Amino acid sequence: MISVERALNSICGKSAEEVCEFARNRILGTDIASFGSGHSTEPSEDVVIQLLANPELDAEKRKAVVEGWMDVYREVREWLDDLDYIKDIKKWKDVVVNLCRVVDIAEPPEFKKYAKRLITELLDEESCPGELLGAAVKAYMAYAQDEKSIRFWEDDILTNKDVAAYGFNALLDIDPNHERIEEKLCELWRLQAEENWPVNTAFLLRRAARVRNETALIYRVLLRLKNKDYSLWEKIEKELNQPWSQLWLKKLAELETPRHQAVHKKEQEITIESEKSKEAYTDLPHAVFKHGFGPDSFSVYYGHLMIRSHPSDINWIDYIKRTLQMMDIKGHVVNLSSHAKTEPKEIEHASKVG
Repeated sequence: MISVERALNSICGKSAEEVCEFARNRILGTDIASFGSGHSTEPSEDVVIQLLANPELDAEKRKAVVEGWMDVYREVREWLDDLDYIKDIKKWKDVVVNLCRVVDIAEPPEFKKYAKRLITELLDEESCPGELLGAAVKAYMAYAQDEKSIRFWEDDILTNKDVAAYGFNALLDIDPNHERIEEKLCELWRLQAEENWPVNTAFLLRRAARVRNETALIYRVLLRLKNKDYSLWEKIEKELNQPWSQLWLKKLAELETPRHQAVHKKEQEITIESEKSKEAYTDLPHAVFKHGFGPDSFSVYYGHLMIRSHPSDINWIDYIKRTLQMMDIKGHVVNLSSHAKTEPKEIEHASKVG
């Protein structure tokens, strides 16, 4: 990128009309003279970017630069309106990329609605090259950063294979805790693995976990995928070939093993003998205690105690307390209310332990 000083020098002494023509030609790529950036291939539109990003640029000359951009924009729209627009794609591809790059980097407020219109136009075109649509979407990302834009990113961009990753990143930037973040990650994994969408979902998952400061997100998504469709999971495993993603698989295996072991070891079924067992109408007190990892968590333990008894028999409370002590589990049993004898015979008590 050339310096601000060199950019200002490039239009020094030029009239507004000349500045407009200068900006237009730089975006079109018909003027590629170097201004000393030091790069062997200096992008011709860099000077336009620096001019629009400079808040001290004279208002009249800024207006002229904006008009130069608009001239190119109008020509691009005319080209896209041609029924056989694709035949001239080689001529216009670089122009569209240059046009969008100016907006992407300089972020001039004057172009917000035009950037959105360009995306709409490109989405309507059959066989539109992904490079063009990607450049337009990237240019618009700086403008659509509020909750009102979420629907656009979800419905129009996340559903297009060429720009889905941009749509997900935009959604993440607007609301990292959005309720459908995990759902979108799972769907992108499926589309990448089964329909060969050009997205790097592992990278998107890592970014989402970093933005949310929530490592557990990674393992929730991976477990959800693994449990849903193992044939899909086998394909996903092959995609996790980076050193950092290989560590995910190792950690996932470590987390899954104790999860199943904990539930198996801590499940106990108890039947309590009672004098009332001789009575035909009386159900024996019956308790099942389960203890382990929550079904959707790798870090939170849960305890669940289910008790079945005749409404008139509440003598099992002390027995259950002794049983919990014997199992060496810290916790408490909720006392029955004064209405216990009139409640139905199936009573559930749940308490968190661990």
